[in-house]
Amino acid sequence: MTFIKDGIIVLEDLKEFIDKGKYIVVVDSCILLDFYRYNSKTAQEILNNLEYLGDKVWIPNQVYIEFKRNFASILGPNHNKYKNIPKSIASNVKDFENKLNKLIKAYDKYNFPKVNELGEKIKQHLVSIEGEANQYKEEIKNEMELMSELLRTNKILEYVENLKNQGQVGTPFPPKQILSIVDEGRKRFDLNIPPGYKDINKSEIVKEDLKVVDPLAPFGDLIVWKALIAKAKADKVNVLFTTSDSKSDWWELDSNKNIVSPREELLAEFIEETEGEVELLMLPMKEFINKFSTISNISSLYSSVELSANEILQERLWESGEEIKDILIDNAYHAHLGNIEDVEDFEIVGVKIEDTDVEFDDEKVSLITQFQVEAAGYFIEYISREYSESTQITMTLKGTYSVEIELDIENQDYTIDDWEISDLTISNSKIHCEEDYYDPQPWEYCVVCLKNFGEHELHPDDRICNSCSQNSNYMLCTNCGTFYKQEDYDGDGQYCGRCQD
Repeated sequence: MTFIKDGIIVLEDLKEFIDKGKYIVVVDSCILLDFYRYNSKTAQEILNNLEYLGDKVWIPNQVYIEFKRNFASILGPNHNKYKNIPKSIASNVKDFENKLNKLIKAYDKYNFPKVNELGEKIKQHLVSIEGEANQYKEEIKNEMELMSELLRTNKILEYVENLKNQGQVGTPFPPKQILSIVDEGRKRFDLNIPPGYKDINKSEIVKEDLKVVDPLAPFGDLIVWKALIAKAKADKVNVLFTTSDSKSDWWELDSNKNIVSPREELLAEFIEETEGEVELLMLPMKEFINKFSTISNISSLYSSVELSANEILQERLWESGEEIKDILIDNAYHAHLGNIEDVEDFEIVGVKIEDTDVEFDDEKVSLITQFQVEAAGYFIEYISREYSESTQITMTLKGTYSVEIELDIENQDYTIDDWEISDLTISNSKIHCEEDYYDPQPWEYCVVCLKNFGEHELHPDDRICNSCSQNSNYMLCTNCGTFYKQEDYDGDGQYCGRCQD
């Protein structure tokens, strides 16, 4: 039977699986290649846990091939990722300074007042920026040295080659079997049968630093899956499969693309192929490291934070409704609604984040991401001193979200210390007027265009829509919010005739 409980694996499940004894842990190439992308402490924690497993780790030959093919192209850029920051900033500062000099020279030619003084002040700030970049380089010097040593010695390559030498890498499928897998793969892809159908358009691989076409590229995941099943059948061994691939051709995802459980088709196929004699446990990499490190008693604090960075930020954003609402009220001009007094029943209904930058500094971690949230609420718009309107709006907001985390090394725990939302903008919005919910009566239409719902009162007993009310032929009483035709207005500029009465 397949070892799974409603898609949720708890620590006791993992312990029970391990206590049965006869099992292997299969990792995919994503996990091995991500080693080069992580912070040095995270990478070391993951490697420590893999090494603790000893001969329990087994990888299909396809995983070994993909790792050997791609590691060099990932190692290089990540080896220099820290040292390039000050250089990149200095280069951009220099480019800006050259453009600034040209602008100042052009403005000076036309005798703009004090333009040279302005230029000198800006240049002083540029010098300060370069200084901050160099100071940053000093502050992370220890991390740079650790990462440099980790990558220079290439411990993960050494680890993978040891697996190969110790017989913990599978043998290649013969050509006829590869042809059979490819033929089956094409049919599976047509029907979106997992795994790997998300790679259907994948066509290139890196070979000797060049991108070349590889007809087998779309079928890599399927080859790994077939090898995993073949190993389980041949050795009558339980399989714990872990991957950092979070696509829907491996996992059931929720509306925010968070992993809920393995795909049911995969579990069913494993049971059928192995005739229920062995078990399969599937875990995302971050879940596996978090839980297994408790069993191995190996630190996983840094990897827990880095591997869960997206989830931490998503959870915080779901809880940031009041903060986002306050920013919207303080920056009402973003909403193009006039003078917003308040936002009622504000609710976040969807959260999406981009790749997250993770920076470690001793016992602190900074997480920074670009985010997008879908939200809804009733915007209270100030029309006049005595009149306001409530408008239901759904919107898409974008911005930058940063979270500061305090690490508790002794207790292997962390707390969120501070957070900030910046650069918040409304990229899309929809106003829900009453006509969105029912058909207006004839007398509720705008008497000017005869097409739109009449949101405002037009003296004496008619209605006028937002669009038509902007016409210069109409005046608004700022006291009561009533619109008048120019010729009908009898007020003093502050009060209409009715208000004066």
